[in-house]
Amino acid sequence: MMKKKIKIGYADVDIQLIDKKLFPKWSTEHLGDYDANNQVIRILAKQRPSEELNTLFHEVIHAAVQVSGLNTDKGPLKKMVDEEQVVSVLANTLQQIFRDNNWFLPYVIKQIGADKIDSKTRAKTFSRLKKAARKSKETNTFSKGREFN
Repeated sequence: MMKKKIKIGYADVDIQLIDKKLFPKWSTEHLGDYDANNQVIRILAKQRPSEELNTLFHEVIHAAVQVSGLNTDKGPLKKMVDEEQVVSVLANTLQQIFRDNNWFLPYVIKQIGADKIDSKTRAKTFSRLKKAARKSKETNTFSKGREFN
């Protein structure tokens, strides 16, 4: 049984690929579940790769809905039928977006990595920008009543 973890909001959720023998109560259409009490996503093993990915998207979105409180008594997805419809549509659409736009995931990863600039580099960059702004203030003329901040 493969085990991984995923962070969803405040929760660290375990992901487990499981054998159907461990969950014989699952119907033939039941491919995974999210157990909010134990912070576990269980995915049925031996699915086609695209089905396994879709099941993972589906259960991750269920976890996000629960962690964010969208399915609470006053939330927009308080009825399980509404939550299931929204989760299914989003999982299918996300999978299609990633499948049909092979540039997208590398782009997302690159953009996330670009934000990981250390604080020294950020401070130096900010200092250079401030100097450039002061220099610009000294050399630019502004119309009457306008100030440069």
